[in-house]
Amino acid sequence: MIYQQSIFTIDECNTIIDLIKTDNRYWNSDDRNYKSLLILKDTDTNWIFEKLKNFFEIKTGISIIEIRPELHFHIYEPNDYFGIHDDNMDSRVFSVGVLLNDNFDGGDFLLYPTDKNIILDKSAGNSYIFPVSIKHEVTKITKGNRYSLIWFLKNTNIKFNSKSII
Repeated sequence: MIYQQSIFTIDECNTIIDLIKTDNRYWNSDDRNYKSLLILKDTDTNWIFEKLKNFFEIKTGISIIEIRPELHFHIYEPNDYFGIHDDNMDSRVFSVGVLLNDNFDGGDFLLYPTDKNIILDKSAGNSYIFPVSIKHEVTKITKGNRYSLIWFLKNTNIKFNSKSII
């Protein structure tokens, strides 16, 4: 299952981008090159987590029983990329993300759930959900900066809803 839908307005995306701090980590290895920082849940950011929680629960029918209080804010500049990988680690079950802007070239988000790849919509505010086992990548940025959020949900954060047969 892969879901995507625009759930954030341009103004909301710009508000999130304004949270950028100078203390970000720079990931540079054979399969990735980008900057990252954490956005923690607090009174100023709670609305972001609530919006992602509602999107996840409505689209999947799965309840979030504990909100994971950290978002990964990714900054891709020209020539940055993230090679093909999956997010299957640390008891993660789902990746939930948001593209925060669309004024860049390159930087396609490709998913490889089967033999045919899927390219996610590059509109600002587009949000998506997919299982962490699906391989994916962000292609090289050729112009501008790409900003996105990633929220990883673990087994302990969710409860699969099931109907009683009794």
